[in-house]
Amino acid sequence: MNIICEYIKYIAKAKGRYQIHSPFVYELVDVCFSQKVAKKDKKTLARFTSTLYNDKNNYEFDTQGAGSKRKKTFAQIKQYATNARTKGKYWTLLYKISTHYKPTRILELGTNFGFGSLAFSLGHPSAEIDTVEGSNILYEINQKNFKNFSNHKIEFHRNTFDTFFDTKPQTKYDLIFIDGDHTSEKLFKHLEKAIEYAHNETLILIDDIRWSGDMYDAWEQITADKRFNLTIDLFKLGIILLKDNKEKEHFIIRY
Repeated sequence: MNIICEYIKYIAKAKGRYQIHSPFVYELVDVCFSQKVAKKDKKTLARFTSTLYNDKNNYEFDTQGAGSKRKKTFAQIKQYATNARTKGKYWTLLYKISTHYKPTRILELGTNFGFGSLAFSLGHPSAEIDTVEGSNILYEINQKNFKNFSNHKIEFHRNTFDTFFDTKPQTKYDLIFIDGDHTSEKLFKHLEKAIEYAHNETLILIDDIRWSGDMYDAWEQITADKRFNLTIDLFKLGIILLKDNKEKEHFIIRY
């Protein structure tokens, strides 16, 4: 997939705030996107990033998913995390969503280096977060680093997603973030399980919808699925709402 060509096509189709007639989507763009990251939270992110990047140890990363496009890599955290973390405006987006919608319970499938967990927690500190990671080394790195950030309610689970769902008592989450194995087969499988843990107002976020042609084909199938009455394309991130009391709508929004 040529990401530059895809971005040009996305921009050509994307709508701005004044072209939106859905109340939910207008609020997302006009209010949620306008949230600011608090100065203290910017400092926390900088300190968190510095702690990770100043770790000069070499690790053998054994990721379970395809998000890094490689199964095993021997590297320092800074080298590996550059391409494998949620950063920039999309980290800010996770923070803004958490700040605005204030989800009480959050499920994250794919902890990676913990940047998503940090965004959700800083955005809404009282949120109870379950984050699942299949990589032993990533799990251990997060356990160590988050000890320096004690004011959070994040529970780390060292499991494959399948094992987590098989052993976790069914809980309804207000927000579910899927950022694991970037293949259509696994995405569909994990999305089906995630739906069992969702309620009518749950926000389901899918990361890297344009990671590959396979992932984008999966996203297009999701947008056509009649069970998902509202889908939103933000280029890198896709948002799904079940909302069975609404007519089916799909938006490509400029972000």
